[in-house]
Amino acid sequence: MKKNYSKYKSGITVFFSALLVIGMINLIVPKPTYSNAENRALATMPKFSFSALADGSFIHGLSTYLSDTFLGREGMVRFAGKVKSLYGLNGENTDVIVKPNPNGGDNGIAQDASSEAPVESGGESALSSSAAGTSSGEAASSNFHIEDDSALTSNGLVIAGTTAFQLYGYAPKVNQRYAAAVNSFAEKYPNVKTMCLVAPLNTEFYLPEKYKSQTADEKASIEKIYSMLSDQVTTIDAYSKLAQHQGEYIYFRTDHHWTQLGAYYGYTAFAEKTGITNPTDITKLRSITYDNFLGSLYLQVKGTAAAEKLAKEPDTLTAYIPDFNYKLSYYPKESITDPASYLGKGTLVAENVTVANKYMCFIHGDQPFEKIENLDNQNGKTLLVFKESYANSFVPLVCHDYQTVLVVDPRYFTQSLSKLMSLYTVNDALFLNYIMAPGTTQRVNEIEKMISQ
Repeated sequence: MKKNYSKYKSGITVFFSALLVIGMINLIVPKPTYSNAENRALATMPKFSFSALADGSFIHGLSTYLSDTFLGREGMVRFAGKVKSLYGLNGENTDVIVKPNPNGGDNGIAQDASSEAPVESGGESALSSSAAGTSSGEAASSNFHIEDDSALTSNGLVIAGTTAFQLYGYAPKVNQRYAAAVNSFAEKYPNVKTMCLVAPLNTEFYLPEKYKSQTADEKASIEKIYSMLSDQVTTIDAYSKLAQHQGEYIYFRTDHHWTQLGAYYGYTAFAEKTGITNPTDITKLRSITYDNFLGSLYLQVKGTAAAEKLAKEPDTLTAYIPDFNYKLSYYPKESITDPASYLGKGTLVAENVTVANKYMCFIHGDQPFEKIENLDNQNGKTLLVFKESYANSFVPLVCHDYQTVLVVDPRYFTQSLSKLMSLYTVNDALFLNYIMAPGTTQRVNEIEKMISQ
């Protein structure tokens, strides 16, 4: 029997008419360049060429651009994030939560007598308060030690006073895969000095005592990850450097990143381990500040009472301007040879960031691939950094020490790593991640895929 679809015609007409109108509006309205919901730069319109059309890269780039800038996308991403949070899902959370055992068992984590590294006598002196980006070391520290009026939110954050903390869980199997991936790169490229730096969260040093049973020992976890790395991989102990400077403004209160001061102490650990004889001294660099910065952890609880607490004392982002001449090139997903734009002096650390996420001031945010050429340093050395956003504030510091620094973000890099390695003579490679990344399946999947290409 032939079915009569006439009763559906009006609904179909309305649907496709609405789709057409939305599409036309999407072509007319200004396109966003940054997603606050995802804390990343959005795709740009690809440059047309017949060769790009022929190999499919133009169509792929156009598709990415249209999906990234579609009308209402930001709201849909936020809604999806809220739905996921109802199920306890978060892209940066670990797969397996392992809590410290009160009876002293190791729970798969190497135990240590103390979760805090001791302050070494005669160690590196604290920076002046102006360089630290706060009125005093004590003032910065006090913001992280408010024990009362704290609350555990539904998405795994602890809000204590005006500070947000992520709870950390050690994921043994995923961490093992991360270490294996780093080992695989070192084995695949034996002429490259491969290094690994895993940075702790502010949680490790400042979390209120009553919540410590709900988070794993980060020092022990980092040591466990390092123990799984082969002899071909050099480990960088940023943890001890950060522990020595807990009284300074080394972490944001409303954002999951370390400050550039914190990144600097990680950089000093890198410089010592790699034998850099004249490392960058940020006390001698000109600094800029972005006030009233409310970061990624604030955004996770925005619209709640917890967010109101954080907003009472926003962060100050202090950035240090490189004192050498350079050229920075960033590349779209579709190419590692044709940059999207050449960026001149002043963009390794931008002085005029208009988006809400001021952390974007470092290295033009998260790009698939970037190249920084130090025009004043002709030592012929090239460093390749594999990273997520934790490395963004680190990279401007290390660019002083190399003629060329290549930056690859496995989250967005889709090209052939083997081809990239063939284009440059890479001397050193650094995997720099904050501690959540090695235990996150999605992050490790991206690293494994990248190394296999």
